[in-house]
Amino acid sequence: MKNICVIIPYSYPVPAILGGAVETLVQFLIDENEKAPSFQFTILATYSKKNENVQASYKRAEFIYYKPRKLLDPIWFFVFRAIKKVFRIYIPFSPRFVSILRHLKREGGRYDYVLFESGLTYMLPLVAKVYPQERILNHIHWPGDGNKKIDKSFAYLLSVSHFCAEEWKKATTRKDDKIFVWNNGYNDYFFQKRISRSEKENLYKELKLSETDDILIYVGRIIPEKGIKELLEALQRLHNEKLVLLLIGKANFGLDKTTAFEKEINSMIQKGSIRVIQTGFVSNEYLYKYYGISTLAVMPTLIDESAGMVNIEAMASGVPLITTDKGAVKEYVDNAAVVLDTGSDFVDKLADAINDLLLHSEKRERMIQDGLKRACYFAKAEYFKRFISIIDNIERQEQRIKK
Repeated sequence: MKNICVIIPYSYPVPAILGGAVETLVQFLIDENEKAPSFQFTILATYSKKNENVQASYKRAEFIYYKPRKLLDPIWFFVFRAIKKVFRIYIPFSPRFVSILRHLKREGGRYDYVLFESGLTYMLPLVAKVYPQERILNHIHWPGDGNKKIDKSFAYLLSVSHFCAEEWKKATTRKDDKIFVWNNGYNDYFFQKRISRSEKENLYKELKLSETDDILIYVGRIIPEKGIKELLEALQRLHNEKLVLLLIGKANFGLDKTTAFEKEINSMIQKGSIRVIQTGFVSNEYLYKYYGISTLAVMPTLIDESAGMVNIEAMASGVPLITTDKGAVKEYVDNAAVVLDTGSDFVDKLADAINDLLLHSEKRERMIQDGLKRACYFAKAEYFKRFISIIDNIERQEQRIKK
């Protein structure tokens, strides 16, 4: 059984009781590993009081927590950024990372692999100074800050998508045999839930909707890059009195502050003729209800997505999806969604795609079935299986090299 040390980002703890995309993915790993043990994990993560007694729940994961320092951490990070900008020298970005480096050095090679999940890839050369480079795996969740120096400080690149892997390759000399694509997973428990008849009736009443309405749902941050303004413009062109847009999310996740863009969107909604219901942030635990009353999901991102898991969640919820071809989106949804390019006539194409699906229920039904099948690939258990396969492939590759 392989010993794997996982370096978690700074912000949130693991288990992911406070959220965090990377932290949630790591929780998938350790939870699935408890069901079918394949590894012994050591998790280096940020401390939270809520996780004080978590160790008792895990036999195949050891948790080593580092407490945030409210005064020292911001000062340290300011100094780190200044030195990086002025002298182009990288020091540990926090006292916590200094402690992590000490831990790795002290362990003296006990771990078969160190899985770097931290995101700050320019810290990797520091990790390579205290731990064998050939045992370091760099898991990137975005194209990253790849350069040749960083690239030489770890053995294998684990990328959430081919898109991110190709972007990394452009900045480095990394070869394909040192890259593995490890597609993200999602919490299938939340998105396989289906709304009951009574829940549906209550939600229709709460939102002042009718079963005859054409309900479109958008889930995500309310920022310009997500194409929300273009979506509103497209809906205005349809002149469909039955149209309702469920706008779920905020600019800053669950935070209360309203941004200038949100104010602009609010103004467009007030001046327009389309009914828009803004729910603000809704946790994953309750999203199934909103998907359950929706006719279509529209996620019109204008920026390159490293993965775009909200698309998978919509398809897993049994809702036909319209999205765009930015970044890894097409790679993830495959042929189970309507995928648009975002050229100069994007608003027209978006309006046409929405209208076409609203008019053709048989096409929507085919998309629902295709989406459900595609979403199965991204379930938590499948995410864990892909990691096992990657480690097995790395082991075989290293054995061939030794021969």
